[in-house]
Amino acid sequence: MTRGILALLLCLSLPPGARATANLSDFSFHQEPGNQVPMDVPLRDAAGRTVRLRDEIGVRPAILVLGYLHCPNLCGLVRDDVFHALSHSGLQPDQYSLLVVSIDPAETSADAASAERQDLARYPLPGADAALHHRTGPADSLRQIAGAVGFPYRYDPVFKQFLH
Repeated sequence: MTRGILALLLCLSLPPGARATANLSDFSFHQEPGNQVPMDVPLRDAAGRTVRLRDEIGVRPAILVLGYLHCPNLCGLVRDDVFHALSHSGLQPDQYSLLVVSIDPAETSADAASAERQDLARYPLPGADAALHHRTGPADSLRQIAGAVGFPYRYDPVFKQFLH
């Protein structure tokens, strides 16, 4: 009973827009087998140069991680899990490309450079700096990439973060 009252009080303390029931199934991952990720949409690298996924991947298998670099929730944990799995996989960084693409068009190349430095410091695999690519980009590019892989998201102005 106490938990129910606490949950009710918590819900009532939320801003009015947050109390509205949202269809959270809109944010579930919808796999899109057979879809081609758009390889030629413009993105920005950590130095601010325009790059394309095609150039980043080359001929190696690629791991694509979507999220955002200033996410207050799980995006950092997802990156940690990916690095942990890779560090125990037996794969060497010259055998893959790891692309961390921000869904937040407001994030900058400086944000990408900072996140890349932090990730490399946490998981200093030899050669990882050549395999790891943090990228930002314009909203249209990010939507095309996310849409191709079935990764829905939207910005929530009430919570000032992306729902994804």
